[in-house]
Amino acid sequence: FEKAAARRVPLITVCSTSGTRMQEGLLALLQVPKIVAAARKHAAEGLPHIAIVTDPTTGSAYSGFVNLADYVVAEPNALLGYAAMRAVQEQEGGELPAHAHTSESHLEHGLIDAIVPRSQLRESVGLLLDLLLSDDRLSASPARTAGHEGHSHRDALSQLALSRHQNRPTAGDLIRRMTTSFVAIRGDRIGADEPGIVAGFASLGGESVMIVGQNRPHERAAHDGWIGPSGFRKATRALGLARKFHLPVVTLIDTAGAHPGLEAEQAGLGHAVATCLATLLDLPGPTVAVITGEGNSEAAMAMAAADRVLMLDHAVYEVVRPEDAAKILYQTQERTGEAAERLRITSHDCLRLGIVDLVVREPGEGAHTNHEETAQLLRRALVRELATLGRVREGRRLDRRYQRYRHSGSPHGSLRGSYERRLAHLRDRVGGFFDRLRGRKSDWRRRLEYPDSPDIPV
Repeated sequence: FEKAAARRVPLITVCSTSGTRMQEGLLALLQVPKIVAAARKHAAEGLPHIAIVTDPTTGSAYSGFVNLADYVVAEPNALLGYAAMRAVQEQEGGELPAHAHTSESHLEHGLIDAIVPRSQLRESVGLLLDLLLSDDRLSASPARTAGHEGHSHRDALSQLALSRHQNRPTAGDLIRRMTTSFVAIRGDRIGADEPGIVAGFASLGGESVMIVGQNRPHERAAHDGWIGPSGFRKATRALGLARKFHLPVVTLIDTAGAHPGLEAEQAGLGHAVATCLATLLDLPGPTVAVITGEGNSEAAMAMAAADRVLMLDHAVYEVVRPEDAAKILYQTQERTGEAAERLRITSHDCLRLGIVDLVVREPGEGAHTNHEETAQLLRRALVRELATLGRVREGRRLDRRYQRYRHSGSPHGSLRGSYERRLAHLRDRVGGFFDRLRGRKSDWRRRLEYPDSPDIPV
């Protein structure tokens, strides 16, 4: 660890051990803090530590420097854990379930990041190091394209339905199509790996970034799309790695909200949400958030407080689900459409309120019709935003971020948003009038040419 820190290079540890040698007594145990102290000095230099654990890895090494690594890779079916298998069996009073105390069980519970066969270790670790050590940075000309090319004329309820469309691309779908390389991290390192959050190191436009996405599944049961404490802790862990390795961060937002169950509350949901939000706001590097589907309440906000906030055209950003708002305000869900309009949840509402900076158009009738084109449109916007943010000095960028959220929702911003929305709707009505006028003029000409046609309106 000391030699790697002095040379400013990554460190890969390969571990196979069954614990501390009791023959040397207490002095053997005290070798653990010696190594951990050196590991922390190496980490303070912002250098990667990748741990490869083999069969077996238990005892003091496992509970020492292995679990301090940035990324932990295990071989298949390796015996892993703090205690030896014999000790666990004695404590549990019999045989353990299949795969208990193995690398497969650890991956399922979010305690390691990957299981890789020995023959593939070189390639996998090499890809990860390429992403972590890349010096490539995005560049772009100072000129910016227009922030908004018109907007959908659908009502809020229709856009809400599109944001929840069963075939709308998930975070995983977009990541696969936007990036050339992606190495996922798994779990919160304290016992869970929530599938509702996908996170990892990626190459976007040639630059290494950290992507954290809210991965709402296509096949949605009643409670799919909710995020629990482990999901927010996993996101916080990813943001911490982005800070250490000076990586820009991209977050993809699509969630039904934070899980409101008692178990989630007792597992520290409030603290997990607050910590995730605070970590995102404190990051020194550029941050870009994208509302890709339904961004609901605090669960969306915790991952959307970025330097730049983008929205897909048919996405929505809401303080509460319109169905719930209608039930509270009107005592009936039949007025959900009215509640959706009044909540101002659509992308063009958010743009005019200054909540988002850019609306990214969707192909055809919506993102669900063409995942590939949606990903490429979003990729282009993200590359442009990251390149622009990369030209801003860190101190200035952090001050702008602070001022952005310090003044959000100010009276000036509210009045300006109201004025801009009324003006935009006036333009829509005037434009619609001229469209109808042109249509009538066209009908008149066709009537002159074909006076007996029953298909031309009078």
